[in-house]
Amino acid sequence: MNQVLLVGRFARDVDLRATANGTDVANFTIAVPRPYKNLEGKYDADFINCITWKNLARNLAEYCKKGDLVGIKGHIQNVSYTDRDGNKIYKTEIIVDNVTFLSNSNKKEKTTQKNEAQVEPVKQESDPFKDFGEELVLNDDDLPF
Repeated sequence: MNQVLLVGRFARDVDLRATANGTDVANFTIAVPRPYKNLEGKYDADFINCITWKNLARNLAEYCKKGDLVGIKGHIQNVSYTDRDGNKIYKTEIIVDNVTFLSNSNKKEKTTQKNEAQVEPVKQESDPFKDFGEELVLNDDDLPF
């Protein structure tokens, strides 16, 4: 079984592109807080690379921005390719099938599933991550990619 469930914040805005045949594809990274504190008493985060396609890709690009909280469901995929210098590159990414928008913002909260435009709004009374420590603020220069 290859299934992943993650809750985290967008580390940067969604990068929406189209393939040569016009299929929308979105790449994004979410910061997922670790469940324990480091030696300095702060929570670290893991930065997870994600990719999604078609309607879900368009919806993420339209409704999500850096810092928004989301829950994602998908599966892990390992990819390898040879770069311009002839080096073999390996990367692991999450292929996202379902996203739940968890951020409290001026926009309506929505749940979006693969190949569906929108589903009923998600109702959330409080932020379950309010005690996870300080908000993780990242600049593009902080990211290793």
